[in-house]
Amino acid sequence: MSTVNVACKLSNGLVLDIPGAKAPVVLNGANHPEAIAGHGLTEVDADFWAAWTKLYADFQPLRKEMIFAQGSERSAVAKAKERKEEKSGLEGLDPEKPAAGIKPEDYEGKKK
Repeated sequence: MSTVNVACKLSNGLVLDIPGAKAPVVLNGANHPEAIAGHGLTEVDADFWAAWTKLYADFQPLRKEMIFAQGSERSAVAKAKERKEEKSGLEGLDPEKPAAGIKPEDYEGKKK
């Protein structure tokens, strides 16, 4: 069985499912304890990955490489490190600078 290493920058990972497949594949996400450079790594059957990516080719996280596969763990780690600063859009807000045009509220423990 040939495998690929899938890196996922989505916070909680993702469940990959294909109609008729034996079982879904659960990808580790950025919140996984062993995440590297904000990417959870999961070893996935290469045929399953090829079928899933063909079926869901227009899935935005896949198109924007928030989810990508590499042939080896070493190359997946290297690419994850290259993409470390890329934003997924699911990051938490900075309470001091929440967003453009939004003023931070006073809260207990706020730096003054």
